[in-house]
Amino acid sequence: MITQFRLNSVTAHGVSGPEAGAIDIIYSYLFKEFGLSIYSYISINQIGDNLDEFVSVKSKQCHINIKYPTSSDFDRK
Repeated sequence: MITQFRLNSVTAHGVSGPEAGAIDIIYSYLFKEFGLSIYSYISINQIGDNLDEFVSVKSKQCHINIKYPTSSDFDRK
């Protein structure tokens, strides 16, 4: 089983775009390489203060909303 990993952001200047896509590929490869296949899909979503943090596990899918504060230049680091 191959674990799919998705990193996304709904905040301004958050983790998203091609850099996040590259991180997705790296983690998906590492999960497979090390046999870490407890979940078939992992989604981590960076959220703002208007949403609530949560972890939801349904079958072999894991969805996480996490608040991670960013500065206006975070996406360029």
